[in-house]
Amino acid sequence: MRGQSLPGRVFSPLGRLIDFNGRSAPADFWPYMLLLIAIYLVGFVLMFAGFSFGMFSPVSFLFALTAILVLLAFAVVVRRLHDVGWSGRWMAAYVLITCAFITFTFYQRYSLIHDPGSAENVSLFRFMPLLMIISLTTNVIFLLVFILCLLPGTAGPNQYGPDPKAGSAP
Repeated sequence: MRGQSLPGRVFSPLGRLIDFNGRSAPADFWPYMLLLIAIYLVGFVLMFAGFSFGMFSPVSFLFALTAILVLLAFAVVVRRLHDVGWSGRWMAAYVLITCAFITFTFYQRYSLIHDPGSAENVSLFRFMPLLMIISLTTNVIFLLVFILCLLPGTAGPNQYGPDPKAGSAP
């Protein structure tokens, strides 16, 4: 991977989309993540510009785009965590807690919209502290994963494989 061009570095993780083994160096990770962020920002701008996406509403288009980009980033983030010596389960925890937060939020909003006066909906507000704790936990795990992705990888081989900077990565 050493000496690879920028386009090669941006698209190299696409060859390992479902490979959760091994390690990824920062030089391979960050250009790919910047590409995913750029795609997300373009989709976000198109959504607010009022573009129509066929049968998708702009919000559902952005939700689908976000889900796809998270899936595209999942394996490379796990490999990046492996490079610093941490388990990829931190990324799995982040995704699961985020899914729980989104599901609970949509359920609560759906209930309030479709039957705003019911006693059940009034009782949903008692779960607001739980929702805030889930949100805080999600943000803390995201910050931890982000900081770990900024750190340099461990020198030499670790429990997840050989050092990708040494040129012995698969």
